[in-house]
Amino acid sequence: MSADYACVFSGRGRSYQAAMRRWPDARAEEFRQLFRNYPLTVGERLLDVPAGGGYLLRFCPPGIRVDSLEFSDAFREPSGVAPVLVDPLGPWPVAPADRVICLAALHHIAPLEPFLERLATAVRPGGLVHLADVGLGSPIAAFLDGFVDAWTPGGHRGHYRDWSQQRWPETLQPLRVEERPCPWRFRSEEDMEAFTRQLFALRGDPPGALRSALAERVGWRRGSAGVELDWRLTAIDLRRR
Repeated sequence: MSADYACVFSGRGRSYQAAMRRWPDARAEEFRQLFRNYPLTVGERLLDVPAGGGYLLRFCPPGIRVDSLEFSDAFREPSGVAPVLVDPLGPWPVAPADRVICLAALHHIAPLEPFLERLATAVRPGGLVHLADVGLGSPIAAFLDGFVDAWTPGGHRGHYRDWSQQRWPETLQPLRVEERPCPWRFRSEEDMEAFTRQLFALRGDPPGALRSALAERVGWRRGSAGVELDWRLTAIDLRRR
């Protein structure tokens, strides 16, 4: 089931990791918006899966424990600091968490339903599941399956869903399904372009093509604090029955 995810990140996981380490705050709003409607409480335990390089911990307040699980070993670093590598359908070496997080990974996972069932078993009764991903028919999906697909080795073809019509496991009660702005922020246009290029491992695109594609397909603006790329995800909050 995780073949798409594992294949994608075996090819560009290290480049993705390097971008996130070099610009650690660029996607801060993606992580913070996960808890916008349900703020974290000291003492809670979170499960982040798949966790990439374990970036979520940086955006959690003190007193929050984060267990990070990952499906691809491409995010392992020479220091050995990395999430625990697991099979997507388990078993996972963690007890049920207060919350389970899955950010920007579901469009690489198919079929989806068995994975949603696994997520449901990973959260305690009454706990929350926070998902956020690219929506079907969105400008972000068009950028990924258009420009990124054309210029990243191996291409990019996502499994996008209409989240408002998604069938959830019986044990999960949908609370909110909404598109949320989560702009990527940079000091300059050059940083915006360099981050995007490294994150998606883009190669061989004509000079100026990436910046034009970002302007036309995603949208970006200059402000007093720098540059904002108009990234948006559909966020879903669910409660375990």
